[in-house]
Amino acid sequence: MHFTSDKSYSSELVQWLWPKLIQQELDKFQCDMNDHKVHSDKAKLLPSGVSLNVAFSLCEKYGGENCLQKVDVSVVQQLMEEIGGEELIQFVTPEYGAIVQAVYNSLGIESLTFDNVWIVFRPLLSQMEA
Repeated sequence: MHFTSDKSYSSELVQWLWPKLIQQELDKFQCDMNDHKVHSDKAKLLPSGVSLNVAFSLCEKYGGENCLQKVDVSVVQQLMEEIGGEELIQFVTPEYGAIVQAVYNSLGIESLTFDNVWIVFRPLLSQMEA
């Protein structure tokens, strides 16, 4: 699967693989922080003893107020499609991204971590250069 480009294969692969890993870790961090139950403290102004997700979902119970504005989801979906979908920032072309994602999927990689990213990089690069 030979991909023609002005950039080197390794440079393009780095620009695809590392943002994938970093976004995955940011998403995990967000989930962990929002699910983390903070220590109960009666002197604290903000809710305590519950996770951020619970405090947000039951804001009235914790003395909060839901100030979110209603949004027409279909308008948001249309705007997202117009600007390129959910993947707003990509450092490679959509064509390259699709090819390397297919190769990544074919390798049966169970998880991508900071510990194994270089190990994953090598067979991906080998397949992309083939």
